[in-house]
Amino acid sequence: MKVRLFDALVPVALVAVLTVTSAWSPLKADSPEVPTDRLDLSRAEALALDRDAGLEELAHRAEAVRDRAVSAGALPDPEMSLGFSNLPVDSFDLEDDMMAMVMVGVRQRFPAGQSRQLSREQGELAGRGVDAEYQAREREVKRQLRLAWNDWAYATRQLELARQEQENFEELVSITRSRYRSGLGSQRDLSRARLERAAVEERILMLEEERDAARAELVRWTGSLPRDISPGEGELPALAALDTLIERLPDHPLLQAAQRQIEVADKGVEIARQSYRPSWMIEASYGHRRARDMDDGRASDMASLMVGFSLPLFTRDRQDRELSAARAESRADHYRRMDRLHEMQGQLEREYARYQRQQQLASLYEERLLDEAAESVSLEFSAYRADRGDFRDLIRARVAELDYRLRLLEVKQRLNSSRIELNYLAGE
Repeated sequence: MKVRLFDALVPVALVAVLTVTSAWSPLKADSPEVPTDRLDLSRAEALALDRDAGLEELAHRAEAVRDRAVSAGALPDPEMSLGFSNLPVDSFDLEDDMMAMVMVGVRQRFPAGQSRQLSREQGELAGRGVDAEYQAREREVKRQLRLAWNDWAYATRQLELARQEQENFEELVSITRSRYRSGLGSQRDLSRARLERAAVEERILMLEEERDAARAELVRWTGSLPRDISPGEGELPALAALDTLIERLPDHPLLQAAQRQIEVADKGVEIARQSYRPSWMIEASYGHRRARDMDDGRASDMASLMVGFSLPLFTRDRQDRELSAARAESRADHYRRMDRLHEMQGQLEREYARYQRQQQLASLYEERLLDEAAESVSLEFSAYRADRGDFRDLIRARVAELDYRLRLLEVKQRLNSSRIELNYLAGE
């Protein structure tokens, strides 16, 4: 009777295990359905750019630099003078001396050479430099946002994959318990199934921690988000070949800002050269006299017109030093830009090599490892079904398949991170 009961239960158990294995088949790359409230990449970028205070700061700074450029190109304010001339000190009476006058004058100064025009051009170049910094800030905000979005999206998808696997382990524990009660399984198999279920629960807790940390970083850039929002589809910009990326690198806003700084310094050299030319001043004055002349008539008023200019004769310790300093600053800015270009080119080449390796690794997972892991599960199940395999080997194969799928998501995360970095360095 016992043998007959065993023979009757074997088909039932096998059907149950086949059902679990069918539900627990190699997981698809697509994740389970998620809530309809989703955040896509373009929406996240718009939120980040809209709330970034750094962009507002640079916009106001550019406005300030341009206003100062206009101011630097204007003439100095005219100077007005009021006073007395030749006032007698014994009486302080304007009528006691014919030379005593009440004076009013206007003076206008003119900077040396083309200093005003060059100063205005220098300010305009500085404004373009701030514009380049603004563009660099936009690119940096997008870079940080995309990295945060990428981390959050993949942490969410890893968590969804682990939760799906948790359901499969719940069913496996239930089936193993039923087989044990019917005499087809062992206490060791049941214990092993429970242990692996607990291990999946532990992994879920770790992935939840990673997802929450990634979400907090995303909220830093986008503002508050609903707790139940999920990542939607996000298409990163296409990536060009390495040679094309290297050609684009000098167009990076940071390097453009450095180039504008060189041009500002070059204008400073031209301004320093203007100091060898004289600065000019023109002054007109009018004097009113109250005294009487020898014919007992009022003395005539006096008018004066004067032109003055500086004499840049002793240039060794001032003009020469100013010009030398301006040239040194220009050379320093040039080498600073060159150093930054070399640094960014090195980053680009390293990141591109990393990107290629991640592509190869993703292909390895998708074209070989996942298929081999699924085949291993199938073989272990067939052996277990024929009483030639061990339940622990079946569990080990299933856990390995889950690990491979989680690793594939991590590889895709790193792959997208490399694309984000490359697009930041030399994207369109």
